[in-house]
Amino acid sequence: MQGRRRMILTGASLLAGLGLLVGMAGMGRAMGESASPVRLPGHDGTPVASPPAVASPGATQPPLFTPIPVQAAINVVGKLRVEMTDRGFIPSRFECAVNEDIAVTLHNTGTRPHSFSIDELDVDVTVAPGQTKSFTIESPNRLGHYLYYSNTPEDRALGMVGTMTIFI
Repeated sequence: MQGRRRMILTGASLLAGLGLLVGMAGMGRAMGESASPVRLPGHDGTPVASPPAVASPGATQPPLFTPIPVQAAINVVGKLRVEMTDRGFIPSRFECAVNEDIAVTLHNTGTRPHSFSIDELDVDVTVAPGQTKSFTIESPNRLGHYLYYSNTPEDRALGMVGTMTIFI
């Protein structure tokens, strides 16, 4: 019985030691050591400067705002605060019930003037950088979607837009 117990303990010790060795080898690799250095073809290890960023007229621009799904639109009850950035409106989509006026506060956190325009409702408010303006949108006569956008030349070229939805 004692001999069998000793054999089990010896086997367990060997397995534990082997596990420790494997674990230590894995830790070395996790800490940045590798078995052999990796060389990229044609690269001698000296740092390479990135080419300067040049904007070209045909270059693809990142989106001005992250489009949000209709079900994630902000539901407005009488008041709305809109942040105007050099990348777009925050929020880029909101909704309001019909027969409710909306008190809108615009805050321009960008570096250039931006406007908030809704053609169907004769809304056109320009806000200078760092400034805040407030006004009221009277309840629209029809249900549906209204496009709001910035009417400044730079923002028109970039497509700075949002959507207001009026529902029952």
